[in-house]
Amino acid sequence: MTNSNLQIRPSKIQLDEIHQWLKKEYDTTHQGFYCNWSIIVEAFDKERLITFQSSNKAVGFFVWRAGRVHIEIDIMEIAPNFRHKGFGKTFESYISSYFEASGYKAFKLFCDP
Repeated sequence: MTNSNLQIRPSKIQLDEIHQWLKKEYDTTHQGFYCNWSIIVEAFDKERLITFQSSNKAVGFFVWRAGRVHIEIDIMEIAPNFRHKGFGKTFESYISSYFEASGYKAFKLFCDP
């Protein structure tokens, strides 16, 4: 996998791919971030959505906000059938490199089980 898998400004097609797997995950498990779909769409509209691609399909996404010297992570998720295969770790590494090169010093993330 290369850094070209990172889409800083994903297309509507990629947003639709995310919608499909989030909806499927919710319909089958009642879990995931489908309940936050409006936040994801707003992030897309404000160019605060980054996707991670595999075989030209969106398999992960990252919703963020910029602080003065840090990035706040609102949501980060990998599609269910790509979990536990190293995609999340690789995605996080690419995102870290991208924001570090842009001058940010840290990530801020709050987790809620």
